[in-house]
Amino acid sequence: MKLLAANVGSLVSYPGRDVKVWSDIYRLFSMNISLVDRAGIVTMPFRFEPYKKFMLPVDLDGFTATYEDCCNRRAQELLELQDRQGVPIALFYSGGIDSTLVLISFAKILGAEIKNRVKVFLSVDSIKENPNFYYRFIRKNCDIESSEKFPYLFDGSHIIVGAEHNDQLFGSDLVNKIARLTSFEEVKRPYSRKFVTGVFRLRGMQKLAANAWFDVISEHARRAPCPVETVFDLFWWLNFVFKWQSVYFRMVLHINKELHGNIDQRFLDTFYNHFFSTVEFQKWAMVNRDLKIGDSWRSYKFQAKELIYEFNKDRDYLENKIKQGSLFRLFLERSMAAALTTDYELLFELRPQELYNSANSFVGVSRKAPARATSRRGARRPAADLEAAGRP
Repeated sequence: MKLLAANVGSLVSYPGRDVKVWSDIYRLFSMNISLVDRAGIVTMPFRFEPYKKFMLPVDLDGFTATYEDCCNRRAQELLELQDRQGVPIALFYSGGIDSTLVLISFAKILGAEIKNRVKVFLSVDSIKENPNFYYRFIRKNCDIESSEKFPYLFDGSHIIVGAEHNDQLFGSDLVNKIARLTSFEEVKRPYSRKFVTGVFRLRGMQKLAANAWFDVISEHARRAPCPVETVFDLFWWLNFVFKWQSVYFRMVLHINKELHGNIDQRFLDTFYNHFFSTVEFQKWAMVNRDLKIGDSWRSYKFQAKELIYEFNKDRDYLENKIKQGSLFRLFLERSMAAALTTDYELLFELRPQELYNSANSFVGVSRKAPARATSRRGARRPAADLEAAGRP
């Protein structure tokens, strides 16, 4: 048995030094996230398999599409899928930057027809996060449904559209936490072992695990088909490569149990579509490292916010809106499957001993102090030491 995604909480207690080193990265991430290397370089201690649909793009030559081009083409692609299937689009709207941009991308093409083709599933929290857009546009122009219905929509009656993966395109919210520990200028400088392991240690990781994970990520970054040089780049790469698959499947783990049997390859290809998941969006992120963020965390996703501004002319939103976590509210107090297998079976219990893979990248990690390492540029920055930069 192999897994596509899982809640790793039942795996981390499995005995073994390799598992202990591997699992320490969950000081940074929720146990609901299963890290899978979609480039196929790093092997985890348990049998996770990269989803073939999301193997990392490597051919970036000649790619010139803008972020807006990607949005427009994706909206058109999904509307054409809707024409073929003859069912409504169910847009999961959180009120955040990502889902707001998805709705706007449909609205730019459909105009007044959006009310007949796109159902907007939202909550009170969705309204609170972006009240101006709700009262000025959504309430007047859209067919609105409660997001409480989302676990029951996986029956082929709708084309489900989520706004996942835009976070993975643009960076990582860990960057904001790092900037608070040091300064934003630090995250835009070349990464070093001392700085990155210092971040890991402040998050509670053991020294051995911090260095092992730095080795894994930095070696991976050196083999990337695009530049990965700064602290920002490195944490973006971790998010972009290792979290992508889990983010795609996490809604599936929360659907109503009676609908589990509907999940297969055809259903996922036809009725389950995250807007920002396409190869074109991924290539945009890999080619345009300077368009993910400006000179502060507030500028994160400025490309997306500028497209929203062009539509709604809300300058306060453009200048002051920052990323907020929204999905946890949608999943709150809902039952969750423990894992999804490569045979599309949803499991409620995992047996770590049946999933353990001894031929993994964390076996034989040296206890010796690692040699100094720097980013691809080879720059060393004493000021990058977290102790020098100041702890919280």
